[in-house]
Amino acid sequence: MAVVVNPGLDRSGGGVVTATKGGVTVTEGGVTVTKGGVTANEDRDTANKGGVTATEGGVTAIEGGVTTAEGGVTVIEGGVTANEGGVTTAEGGVTATTRGVTATEGGVTATENGVTATKGRVTAAKGGVKATEGGVTANKGRVTATEGGVTATEDGVTPTKGGVTATKGGVTATMWLIMCSV
Repeated sequence: MAVVVNPGLDRSGGGVVTATKGGVTVTEGGVTVTKGGVTANEDRDTANKGGVTATEGGVTAIEGGVTTAEGGVTVIEGGVTANEGGVTTAEGGVTATTRGVTATEGGVTATENGVTATKGRVTAAKGGVKATEGGVTANKGRVTATEGGVTATEDGVTPTKGGVTATKGGVTATMWLIMCSV
């Protein structure tokens, strides 16, 4: 293969520039570039075409399944993961954590200051609150409610559907007893 040296780019002592036809290589100040699967290195920056990798200030990127890390950030396209300030996100089954927050798509779970939510049969806990869809349960200030045969207690009050019983301040009433007394 014929080697072509460009006199305008040749710097003896400053880093020799060399060009080769076909798969061209150029080095100047430690820089290397190769056509086809191109690699460039300048101040520790590296790029590879095809599955491209680039690092600059600790940054790494790979095209296709791309990974990028800058300030601790990592991103992967397809199943994307991002980590910045402790944040992680993955597309598809997405997971994100920010100051203890976690979310996953599909059966989504999110926790923020003790909050947890799951899609489908949703559960949420914030300030002690819990709710589940379908057979829903909610707990807030000692209140509990369940759909179907509903039970709720608030300040000692409990009603139950069917043969209803309610107690509040020591009072108890049952629906069939009320009907008989009437």
